Amino acid sequence: MTQSAPHARGTVEALAGIGVSGLVEPMLVTRDLPIDRDEAADAAALVFTSANGVEALLRQGQISDNVRLYAVGPQTAACLAQHGYRDAVVGEGDADSLLRLIFSTWRPTDGKIVHVSGKHVKCDIALELRSWGYKASRATAYVADQVEDVRETTLDAFRSGSLLGVVFVSRRAANAFCAIAEVQEVLGHKPCRFAFCLSEYIAGGINERLFSDILWSVRPTREALVHRIETCLADLQLNAPQHIQPATTENV
Repeated sequence: MTQSAPHARGTVEALAGIGVSGLVEPMLVTRDLPIDRDEAADAAALVFTSANGVEALLRQGQISDNVRLYAVGPQTAACLAQHGYRDAVVGEGDADSLLRLIFSTWRPTDGKIVHVSGKHVKCDIALELRSWGYKASRATAYVADQVEDVRETTLDAFRSGSLLGVVFVSRRAANAFCAIAEVQEVLGHKPCRFAFCLSEYIAGGINERLFSDILWSVRPTREALVHRIETCLADLQLNAPQHIQPATTENV
């Protein structure tokens, strides 16, 4: 799992439910950026496209009770709920579905929308909304820095063939992983069997030389991704606990 440890926990637990164990090797490390509080102060609605955005905002202040909340998908909504905000309007996991949801539930005259995001985004939600006549802005709450190496224990697991696949839930994480020299050296000689991606867009960031097969889920949600992995294992007629034996999960 290439997610950061806190957010990878749910994926680890979901995979354990289908008999697959794993280790966490984060490819991105997040750090908060100061939010322009004046920019977000007059928001009538807040849009979150990641759990990182939720947590970064809440570390810098609370969310007003009278603000409408939008979450890109179930995981982001769950993060809001964990902090007591349970009334978010939830999308299907990608920017397109989120925009359609906003268009169908929020009028331009209903007030300003603020997209709480990281520094790097695939889709500028605020820009898209403004093009349709909405008053919208973007509040950058954090940045995710790419790591430049992986642990030797992870490389040893690749060398031994004990890792069946790598899970990617962001394209930047995929790019970071494939750019690491040690990964290129190890998997260049002995490719990993699978790259499991949250979406086809993320799969486009994979170096095909490092994996035998690149697969993605039909929907950009954790449940769909886990189902894709489960289906893959069933197709291979593998007994996952016997074949997947990572070195450790102590960092989860």
